[in-house]
Amino acid sequence: AVKKGFYRFTPNSEQVYLCSTNDCQGGNSTGGRQCREGSTGPLCSVCLPKHFLRDSTNQCEKCSVANAWLGPLIMVIVLVVTVVVLRAKKNAILKAVETHQQRIQ
Repeated sequence: AVKKGFYRFTPNSEQVYLCSTNDCQGGNSTGGRQCREGSTGPLCSVCLPKHFLRDSTNQCEKCSVANAWLGPLIMVIVLVVTVVVLRAKKNAILKAVETHQQRIQ
């Protein structure tokens, strides 16, 4: 059996290779059958469609749309806060100008 983290191409091969990702499960199988779910290819180095290689785990993981709304939501919140602050400042400046114009006249 091949240890976790290693890969062998054929059942008769005595040569094993160190995987570049953490997707090689090892065991008695060969080829892509040794790969974790979501990965395939030589040395389990290719993520399947709708999967990505997460840097922190060095594993192919399924793409999730659960957090896809988070970035746009943050941008909308920042934009709304900016508009509110600018309007508040504008009103404060206009009041100050109005007050000073009355003093000048």
